[in-house]
Amino acid sequence: MTAVTIVKSTVETEVTVAVMATEPLVAEGAAEYLRTCSGITPVAADCLDRASVVLVITNRVGEGTLAALRRAAELAADREVRFVLVCDDIREPQ
Repeated sequence: MTAVTIVKSTVETEVTVAVMATEPLVAEGAAEYLRTCSGITPVAADCLDRASVVLVITNRVGEGTLAALRRAAELAADREVRFVLVCDDIREPQ
């Protein structure tokens, strides 16, 4: 059994979040949930250049995941971007 705790907080600045997930339904669900949070604006995964946070949801971290993180970082070379990685499995080499 997995317990989920949801903490509501007040965001002082507007945050744009790009959601990337290996499962399209998971990405849509996460983006839809984020739309209900004040101060958070989801943007499409293909708009990484507009995101201040990139949320990556995957079962296993692999080369494809790492390549996506690198691509997002390269698109934001002139500004700060935060990454949130949610995964079930990560191996030592990553």
